[in-house]
Amino acid sequence: MTSYPSATKVPSAVLAEAATSNPANSKFELIYFGIQVRAEIPRLILAHAGANVKYTTADWPAMKQKTRYGSLPALFETTSNGTVLEFAESQAIERYLAKKFNLLGANAWEEHLVNEYVHGLDCEITNHMKVMFASVEDRQKEAESFSRDFGKWIAFIERHLAVNGNNGHFVGDKISWADLKAAVLVRRLTLVWPRACGVEAPKLPDALVKVADTVKADAKVKAWLASEEHHKFDGNTKGFFKL
Repeated sequence: MTSYPSATKVPSAVLAEAATSNPANSKFELIYFGIQVRAEIPRLILAHAGANVKYTTADWPAMKQKTRYGSLPALFETTSNGTVLEFAESQAIERYLAKKFNLLGANAWEEHLVNEYVHGLDCEITNHMKVMFASVEDRQKEAESFSRDFGKWIAFIERHLAVNGNNGHFVGDKISWADLKAAVLVRRLTLVWPRACGVEAPKLPDALVKVADTVKADAKVKAWLASEEHHKFDGNTKGFFKL
């Protein structure tokens, strides 16, 4: 049985200091089910950062009451002085890791832009999941709704990517949280679309595909995508959704 780590119980000022410590000296543990879904982006961030990380498949429901909100993923960071920090909720985990590993742009304005794009990308990922989790009877309706709304959203995204020079990044010229989330969206629309739903997966513009390709070309990301562990998560995900 997999044990659930225990967070260090100390005043918030001590935890705040630990949270700003050098991540290169930390050990991370991400607990989730053996599929992608809400852990895919945190795993990608950790891979891109080259973090010292362990991926634990949850012993569920035994762990449920031990989590902060009765849900997963859960992230634990053990800092160099032994302080154990616990994080919950996928979006909050992503944001913490993005800040920790300098994926929020080069300045306050770029950070705002990254957050803007992440919000929109997250909405599209959530809407795609509605298609995947829909019953067989409702999948066509959900797929049609997604494709219609995605077409409207992507028109704006193409303009923003053009403003940034269509250089394979949403903001500036370095990989950001937005780029990593975009890579996951592209990947899901390419590989995880329900068969026989009566609707083709929406066409992806070249500028967005270029962002995903830029992320995939990163050496650490490439190694993660080629790893046995990643392939296992992919296979389990396809089995879960019966793809």
